[in-house]
Amino acid sequence: MYNSQRIAYSAYQRNDILNLTPGEIIARLYMALERALISAREDLEKGTAAAKGENIGKAVAIIGELQASLNIEEGGEIAERLHALYSYLIYEITMANLKNDGSKLDDVIRIVEPLAEAWITLGDGERYGKGMVHDDGERCPEQRILSAAL
Repeated sequence: MYNSQRIAYSAYQRNDILNLTPGEIIARLYMALERALISAREDLEKGTAAAKGENIGKAVAIIGELQASLNIEEGGEIAERLHALYSYLIYEITMANLKNDGSKLDDVIRIVEPLAEAWITLGDGERYGKGMVHDDGERCPEQRILSAAL
């Protein structure tokens, strides 16, 4: 790839990120988390410790960012439960790494996959205004979850 193409692509990516809604940012974080976990699982099977460690590190860092973005005041119980879930996921990933236990990573992936799908749906709804507010002006559950996570 030529330098000018790289610069243009980099600018495109930067612009893409700047135009994301908060829900879409979280959805992208979850997608990256899924990729990191699946890659770590594959690396564990291959015995590539350095790559496994890198992907485990990415997964833990992403969960840390998701946890740091929680708004406990606004989100109440939902945010508290997400905080506890994120702590549990970090613990399980750490134990999987220390014990080279692929089944623990599989368990984490099974938890993360439906969350990623839900955030992708929420991000789309936020972008296109689907289902965020009832006719009576009351926020939908999706909007309350989004508020808890930001």
